[in-house]
Amino acid sequence: MAAFDNLTSLHNHEEKLRARSLAAIDADAALSAYWTLVGEAMNVIYAFTHDHAHGSENELTLQYLGIRLFNAAGASVKLALSGYYQKAFDRCET
Repeated sequence: MAAFDNLTSLHNHEEKLRARSLAAIDADAALSAYWTLVGEAMNVIYAFTHDHAHGSENELTLQYLGIRLFNAAGASVKLALSGYYQKAFDRCET
């Protein structure tokens, strides 16, 4: 049961950091503008991958890559807001 207590405590701390991160972003005009840009970029990626009807196999492949890009961006946003800055902005090398 202690393991679940630790995970719950970790989650609660992450949510507190998320609230503080969002407050810091909201308090700074430059950060707010950047955050809006990130959100709009994710909207464009989503529209291309979800709403666009592909006309060829190449477009479908690009849509699949777009889905991966959207998921990576979402994960990075989640990690950054929760305080995991190094992993949020780490380069992915395979």
